[in-house]
Amino acid sequence: MLRVMLVAILLCTAGVGLYVYWPQSSGPIKAPVAPKAVTKLAKPDSPAFRRHQSVLALLEQEDYPALERQLLLIRNSADSAPGDELLLVELFDSIAATDEHSQARLRAWLEARPETPDALAALAIQSIERAWQKRGHGYSADVPESDMEEFKHLMAIAAEQASQALVEDAQHPIAHLAQLRSARGLGAAKGCADVAGRFQKDAPNNYLIWKSFITCLVPRWGGSHQAVAQAAEAAQIHVSRNPRLKTLLGFPFWSVARDLRSAGKYAEALEWLNKAFAWGDDVDFLQQRIGINLRLKNFEQACRDSIRYREWNPFDEKDYLEISLKRFREHAMELHRQGDRADAIEAYSAYLSFNPKDSAIFFWRGNAHSSEAQFEQALVDFRQAYSLDPDSIGAVKKIDWVLAKDARWDEIILTWSSYISTHPNDADAYMERGGAHFQKRDMQSAHADAVQSCSLGRKDACVWAERTKSAL
Repeated sequence: MLRVMLVAILLCTAGVGLYVYWPQSSGPIKAPVAPKAVTKLAKPDSPAFRRHQSVLALLEQEDYPALERQLLLIRNSADSAPGDELLLVELFDSIAATDEHSQARLRAWLEARPETPDALAALAIQSIERAWQKRGHGYSADVPESDMEEFKHLMAIAAEQASQALVEDAQHPIAHLAQLRSARGLGAAKGCADVAGRFQKDAPNNYLIWKSFITCLVPRWGGSHQAVAQAAEAAQIHVSRNPRLKTLLGFPFWSVARDLRSAGKYAEALEWLNKAFAWGDDVDFLQQRIGINLRLKNFEQACRDSIRYREWNPFDEKDYLEISLKRFREHAMELHRQGDRADAIEAYSAYLSFNPKDSAIFFWRGNAHSSEAQFEQALVDFRQAYSLDPDSIGAVKKIDWVLAKDARWDEIILTWSSYISTHPNDADAYMERGGAHFQKRDMQSAHADAVQSCSLGRKDACVWAERTKSAL
């Protein structure tokens, strides 16, 4: 039992009446350890992950015709299925990885099919990654001159490789993407503008390419919000062939929001970003809004957006849902620590709607309810915490504490019996159950539990085993 219970029963020992106390449980009550309820979406049972792995398996098996057919299928569905657009980019980034095995794998593909545009486009992406690795992904002012020269050389090679791919397939989106990436590396926004004419002539309906071009024109790369807006407007002449191009009109608002966020003006940034969503959904809009809402402590919206972001882009190494839930959790617990129990209960409840397997949060919400004298709600939470974490003696003690207020000894005994069934060597558990038997005047059962607790090493239980024995 969690409280010291005064038990006014008369033990007939040597004819002397003694008032006695059943001893308090030893040690502080601790919250149960919460199970890790959030995992990354890109895992073996994710459809996107399985599809990604199945395509890469074809490359490993050197079944190049089947590989190229699968890549074409994903290309063809990318404009209508944003998830396939991101899958396509992720596949080529994986194929173009710069580790020794991946480079050998790509060389084998090129040797077998030297004119395939897919392999040439992947080679261009690989050259771009090698260039950035040579540069250390740093600012040009911080990079040694010799490394910058090598960076530029590799970027120029990538541009040539992308051009070769476009000779074979003028509409290849990854080849155009590689051209834009290399142009941005060599000439920032101006470099992208210089190569834009090619994709606008050969692949004017492709959302991925337009988006890559537009995001190259932001102020960070030497462009402007006006340039972003002009490019988004230019894409609209093709909207009848690809309605998704309308979403590009949101990028001028997204661009302004990025700069406002960088300046720490989060509320204004959110206003501009919400205007971007008026034109449609894009994974970059979601990513930006998650970060802003976390800054503004709008945790529910951040979690909702993180779930959608996961569905679209399960391959991002940064798990925004895990980050959002962690900060939401910390926020709720901080409210509780500050004594804002009503707000804490509301925050705990909102958090649990996204992560209903966090046993510790049920425990702490139960504590908050207890502090507000909402004992039935507290009991529900403590029972849920125990259900989620059957090893949590802290949750069981809390259940005991609430039930004892109304002398619900039978329920207490059932709860401890459940715990003891999986923890038969827990001395405290027997002593706790013995306390409930003692309150019911069931001295035989109280004595049996005290004896068992004593045998498991709890010293004060040995004293009580003797005292209850005399009352039998």
